[in-house]
Amino acid sequence: MLNLNLPTYKVTIGNKEYTLTKLKGWDGMKGWTLIMKLAAPAIGGYIDSRTSEDLFENNTTMTNILATLAENIDKPEVDDLIFKMLDGICTDEGVVQLNTEFQGKPHQLFEIVMKAFEENFKDFFIEGGMLASLTTKANSLLATIKS
Repeated sequence: MLNLNLPTYKVTIGNKEYTLTKLKGWDGMKGWTLIMKLAAPAIGGYIDSRTSEDLFENNTTMTNILATLAENIDKPEVDDLIFKMLDGICTDEGVVQLNTEFQGKPHQLFEIVMKAFEENFKDFFIEGGMLASLTTKANSLLATIKS
């Protein structure tokens, strides 16, 4: 059931508006560690291919991470995270039963899952966010090692 005391966001899929609840703090932190575990190689390759100055100019980091998650979507840990992100999803008509709401429309369910990942985790990957902080620390460490 949707807890209206928690922060929510709206997503429009197939001309229908859905309201979802943002992940709670601990669930979000566990999701972050899961994303890092799954996406670290993609992030590392992306960072290696770019200079620190232009890392966020062409911001495709979130796209790369979502692609990595899509490749790993059948892992039980990702499945659990998806269920938590979609817990209590509703419309003006009430709480949505995912199996019946998206029956014959798996592309719409996939789209809402990707939007839920983006909404819950985008702040980790934007300029000035967690990834930028980790990149700055890694560059400092590398500069120290090289000198």
